[in-house]
Amino acid sequence: MIEENDIRPTKYNDLQESAVKKDIQFLLDRKNNFVHINCPVCGTINSKVEMQKNGFDYLECSNCTMLYLSPKLMGTVPFNFKIK
Repeated sequence: MIEENDIRPTKYNDLQESAVKKDIQFLLDRKNNFVHINCPVCGTINSKVEMQKNGFDYLECSNCTMLYLSPKLMGTVPFNFKIK
């Protein structure tokens, strides 16, 4: 029987956590390039901050209850991927 560690080795957890933190900081450093958006489902402008995570606001649409990220980064982002 396959164990979780066989497909998701715990020895890589620290590397993954470090990479996620770097990605979040990369995006936070570019937050001035983010734009506010209306609800992506119904287009309404009425929403409230439902939660915050890693420095980003997640809004809940007061019309259709969709949970979405706003402001969000628009366009392309020059990511620098390094494979070791």
